[in-house]
Amino acid sequence: MVWKPRNDAHAIERVRVQFHFRDVIPKKGLRRSADVVERNFSSWGFNGLESATNTNQIKIDAQLGTLTTEKSVSSGVTVKRMDNGVLLEELALVENVFGYLSTTYSAWKNFRDRLKEIAEEPLDLALQSTDLSIIRLDYWDGFEFSGVASEANVTSILRNPDASIPSHSIEGKSLWHSNVGWIEQVSGLDLLINRNINTFDKVLEGEPPVRQMGIYTLAEIRLGDSVVSTGQAFSLLEDAHKRSILVFADCLTPAVVASLGIDQDKYK
Repeated sequence: MVWKPRNDAHAIERVRVQFHFRDVIPKKGLRRSADVVERNFSSWGFNGLESATNTNQIKIDAQLGTLTTEKSVSSGVTVKRMDNGVLLEELALVENVFGYLSTTYSAWKNFRDRLKEIAEEPLDLALQSTDLSIIRLDYWDGFEFSGVASEANVTSILRNPDASIPSHSIEGKSLWHSNVGWIEQVSGLDLLINRNINTFDKVLEGEPPVRQMGIYTLAEIRLGDSVVSTGQAFSLLEDAHKRSILVFADCLTPAVVASLGIDQDKYK
């Protein structure tokens, strides 16, 4: 009766990166970036494209009592890689955010290289029109208890459960949720850390509930007035990744950290 990762050995189920822009990207600049995505999405392995097209809109002037037709242009684009209806990857570019989500995480190097492959050029083009304000990295990790749900004591997996949670909840007799956050510094910039732990039961008809645990880790670098290039943004993303791993590992017991193959010294 132990806690095990829901997703193979590393426990990571989803990873998302978001580059938030300081200002809305002008439509022409957004279209240049979106064109790169639309031109390459198939060769990148995506099989779904959602791109807004020109549409006619009716404008009503109440004072003059006239109706005119206007062409509305939206330059945003979203591409997806699906397999039998399951989302594997998504890349989305809108007026103020450029984001990438993967549900097939295997290793940081693979994720980082993939992100550079598909995001570097469109991000470069976007940064010709505006600057970044936030670099955000989100991790979702999942675990499952192999025994009776009410006996899912989390002290076998968590090194430091929230002291405010009642002991009977920690022992598994009830569900619980904990959310902590703080701001620290990285490379002279504010870094927001958020760690969210949530327990819940998966219920299938005719079967006993199965206790689940989700651990969400956020590392958000706030750039303030700093202006960074695409290369510098990826370097800061490395910092966010290293800090995320340490925050995640810090909440786990040494045995679980070892079983996941996390070398904490590597990220310090």
